[in-house]
Amino acid sequence: MKIFTIGFTKKRAQEFFGSLRDAGANRVVDVRLNIVSQLAGFAKRHDLAYFLREICDVDYVHVPSLAPTKEILDAYRKRRGTWGQYEERFMALMARRRIEDVVDPALLDGACLLCGEHRPHYCHRRLVAEYLREQWGGIEIEHLVTGGRSPSSTRSPTATDTEPLIPKDAEQKTEPVRTIHHTESGHSVDRAQLLRSERVRKIISEVADKLKAPRTVESRGTTSKSTS
Repeated sequence: MKIFTIGFTKKRAQEFFGSLRDAGANRVVDVRLNIVSQLAGFAKRHDLAYFLREICDVDYVHVPSLAPTKEILDAYRKRRGTWGQYEERFMALMARRRIEDVVDPALLDGACLLCGEHRPHYCHRRLVAEYLREQWGGIEIEHLVTGGRSPSSTRSPTATDTEPLIPKDAEQKTEPVRTIHHTESGHSVDRAQLLRSERVRKIISEVADKLKAPRTVESRGTTSKSTS
């Protein structure tokens, strides 16, 4: 199973649609929270669906369950949270939503996750792909960027109104995304990929434990536990 990812910023329409066509993606899965922004240009929902059909002959679908909440975005963008905090909160959100059970793998097989950021380093589309790879296994991830599929720069892209701003210290706190082809076997795995996989497993485990724990109910000054 293979999943592509792409961002629409810092790309001309020719580059964007050409990348999708050359990669052979069969569907674009939009994981943005805001899909109707006037600043999105050709990537506004209905325009994008039309262009994809006419230019690339591929399907378009918006999946809100793969987008962060407004609260998570605001905590990061408006209150200048760190990338690590954003990553943990969004990963925990996906675990609570159980997207691995809600999303049909057939929907993403050969599809391309769409978001705003030019590169995947500080974008939640990468987190979606890595979370599902951890849950489903056997997934190869390829990030499509202008000028090739193997970006080495870790400089954060320009934020748009649909994406959180990137703190200036994010580059020092986050391992770079060096490996573009991610597979369960047959490819070398670098340290950054191993660290990200460990973080994914840790967050999933913590959220699972919380979901299984009995809820604490306080009533009239006493505390009791409910297993419902």
